[in-house]
Amino acid sequence: MLRGRLTPEQMHRAAELSERFGTGELRTTVMQNLLLVNVPQANAEPLVKELDAIGLKVAGSPFWRGAIACSGSEFCKLALTERKLRPLAGAGTRRPFSGL
Repeated sequence: MLRGRLTPEQMHRAAELSERFGTGELRTTVMQNLLLVNVPQANAEPLVKELDAIGLKVAGSPFWRGAIACSGSEFCKLALTERKLRPLAGAGTRRPFSGL
């Protein structure tokens, strides 16, 4: 998933494909990937074709495999800055960036 983003339609289709080709179980990873687990080997190739058709690429270049979205320092110990500014409660202002 590019930047860890799915459309609602992609998520619904992935759930349908998981039920059709596997046991209906979906998982997400910390690297912002979607896993369809317990898929028999015989169903792997048709599943990959179906996933490609809805824009969920299974075979990607090293660049695309490593392209993930950073959640910012509020949620990730590896981030250098905050990227999801949230309004302060009741103040209507934004929290300043830290570490700039």
